[in-house]
Amino acid sequence: MGRVRTATAAGDAGGPVAVAGPARPDTGDARAPRRLLLVTGGLGEGHHAAARAVEERAREVWPGVDVAWTDTLDEMGRGTAPAFRAIYAGCVRYLPQLYALYFWLLCRVRPFRAATRAVIGVWSARGLAAQLDRHRPDLVVATFPEGITGLARLRRQGRLDVPAVALVADPAPHPLWVDAGLDLHLVGTRAGAELLARYAPGARTRVTAPPVVRRFHPPEREHGRDRALVLVSCGSLAFGDVAGLCAAVLDAGADVLVSAGRDPDLRRRLDRLAARHPRGTALDVRTWIDDPAAATRECDIVVTNAGGATALEALACARPLLLVDPVPGHGRANAAILAAAGLARCCHGPAGLASAVRELADPARYAAAVAPLRARLAAVAGFTTDVAALARLRHPSAGTHPVRAQDAFFVAAETARVPQQVGAVIVLDAPDGGPPVDWPEHLAGLVRDRAGGIELLSRRMVPGSRPRWAPVAAPSPERHVRGDVVTLDPDGPYRSWDDAAGAFFGTAIDPGLGWELQAAHDPATGRCAVLARAHHALGDGLVITDALVALLTDEGGRAPAPVPIRRPGPGAPVPGARQGMRRVRAGAAVLCGLAHLAAMPPAGRSPLTGTLAGPAHRRIGLGLDGAEVRAAARAHGVGTTARVLAVLADAVVA
Repeated sequence: MGRVRTATAAGDAGGPVAVAGPARPDTGDARAPRRLLLVTGGLGEGHHAAARAVEERAREVWPGVDVAWTDTLDEMGRGTAPAFRAIYAGCVRYLPQLYALYFWLLCRVRPFRAATRAVIGVWSARGLAAQLDRHRPDLVVATFPEGITGLARLRRQGRLDVPAVALVADPAPHPLWVDAGLDLHLVGTRAGAELLARYAPGARTRVTAPPVVRRFHPPEREHGRDRALVLVSCGSLAFGDVAGLCAAVLDAGADVLVSAGRDPDLRRRLDRLAARHPRGTALDVRTWIDDPAAATRECDIVVTNAGGATALEALACARPLLLVDPVPGHGRANAAILAAAGLARCCHGPAGLASAVRELADPARYAAAVAPLRARLAAVAGFTTDVAALARLRHPSAGTHPVRAQDAFFVAAETARVPQQVGAVIVLDAPDGGPPVDWPEHLAGLVRDRAGGIELLSRRMVPGSRPRWAPVAAPSPERHVRGDVVTLDPDGPYRSWDDAAGAFFGTAIDPGLGWELQAAHDPATGRCAVLARAHHALGDGLVITDALVALLTDEGGRAPAPVPIRRPGPGAPVPGARQGMRRVRAGAAVLCGLAHLAAMPPAGRSPLTGTLAGPAHRRIGLGLDGAEVRAAARAHGVGTTARVLAVLADAVVA
C-alpha cells in the first residue's frame, strides 16, 4: 500500500501515514465536498507543499471535510518512488542535457508526448483507481504530474465520475501536468495558462493565487537592516552549486541563511566555505529549516535555481526573487515565465548573482522591487477563494453510465451521407369534429408529461472517446419537438408523406439530442402524421418503437429498463479463471469473425451499392397489411422481418 494520510488537525504539515478511511462527515452544506482526495507525489517537497495548502483551505471552507492523501509513486509499485527520484536527480545533476532533451521532446513532439502520457497513464491509473474505490471522494485535487496523467486515463475509461482538479504548482506547466479530460486546472500565471491551453486544447483553466499555506505572507514592515539577509534555497534535492551561490552572496556583502538538508557532502562544502571565507561568520548553515515560512518572511531576498515551490513561497511573502542558472527543463521554463511577468530576475553565474544582490542593497531599488510584489498579492483573490469555488464543480459524467460498444459503433460509423438513425411516420386519421389540434403544442405536452418516465427518452449522450449516457430528469420540448408543421401540397416541395419523411430523415440527428419529433398535415384529407426519429445508438427499431408508442399513445410501451452497471466495490472478489477463459474465447470468436469478413470478396454491382445522390435522397413508402405479411411469412416458413426484407429487396432490384 502507498502512503495514504487522513489528517485530523487543520494545518497539519506532517508526512502521510497509513490509516483507515473514517466515516463520511456531515458538513451542513449540500454543495460542499465531504471527502477530498489529494493526489501528490514524493519527487521533491513542492508537490506535498501545494497539497498541504489545499488541505488547509479546504478545512477552513468545508468544516468537517475528510481529507485523504495518496502518493502516486508509491501506488505505482514497490521500488518505483526511489527509482523515479534517483533517475530524476541523477539526470538533473549529471546529465542535464539529457533531461533538457526529454523536456523538449515532451513539450514539442506530439507523438513522444502521447506515448509518454499513455505509458505513465497505464502505470499510475491502477493504483489511483484502488484509492478512489477505497476513499470514494466527492472531489479529487492532484498536484503531481504523473497522478494527473493517471486520473485522466481513469476519466477516459469512465472510472472517475467526480470532479477532478489539477493544481499546477509550477509557474510553467508541462504536458504531463494537464489534460482536457479533467474538470479544472489551477495555474499561477496567465502565461502558464496559455502554455496549458497549447498542450491540452479545450482544458478549463483558472489563474490562481500562490498555492501555499497561510504562514507564507508578507512581513508587516520591511526589516531595514544594514546588511541584507538572503535565503538560499535550491529545493529539497539541493540542485546546483549551492556553496558557490552562498559565496557570491557573501562577496556581495549580504548575510546568508541556507539549508544543507540531508546531503552530507553539501554540509561539508558549506562548512569549508564558512571556515575559509573572510565573511564566513555571516553564513548560517542549517541542517533543516524547521519553519520555512518564518525564514522566508524574515529574509530580504530569496535565491533559488528551480522556480518551483520556493519561488511561490517567496512571491507569497513579497520577497524579491533571484533565479540563478535554473536547472534544465522545467526550471528554465519556470524562470522564463517568472522573469517575463516581472516576478523574478534571472542571474547568470555567481558574478551575476553578486551584482543583483548589490543592486538590491540600495534601499530605493529594494523598495521598487518589493512594491509590485505586494500590489500583486493585494490584487489577486486569495487561494482560499479558489479552493472554495471548487465546491461548485459538477462533472458531466456524475450519475452516468457508459454507452455499450455495440451502440457507440453507430456514432463512429455515422457520416453526413449515411445518418445512423431509425424512426417512423405515424399517420393519424382526421379527428371527428371538435376544434383543430395544435400539433406542435400537443406533442410538446406529451413530452412534458411522459418523456421523463420513459428511460430511453430521458437520457442524453455525453460525447468523448468513451461516450456515456447521462440522465435527463425533464426532457425539454423545445429541444425535441420542432415548432413548425410540414404541410403537404401537390404543387409544393412536399407532395406526399414520403416527401415529408425524406426531408425529415435526410440529415443526421445529433447523438447528443438523441430523438426528435415533427408534425405534418395533409389539408386535402385532414389527416396528420407524426414524424419521429432517434439516433441508432439509443437502440434498435423495436425498442425505439416501444418508446414512441409509450410517448404518443395511451397503450403504453414495453421500453426496457436500463441494464445496471455493476462495478466491484472494495474487497470484491476478482473474477476467476473460468470467467477469464470465457472472455478469451469470446474475443477469439470476434477476431475470427472479423477475419472472415475481411477475407470475403466485395459485393457485386447492384442498385444497393454506389454513392448516394445526397443525404436528402427520395424515399418511397409502401403500405402492407400486417396480418397478410404474417400469414405470408408463416406460409414460407420464415420470420416476419425476413419476409419484409425480401419484399424490400425485390422492390429495389426491380
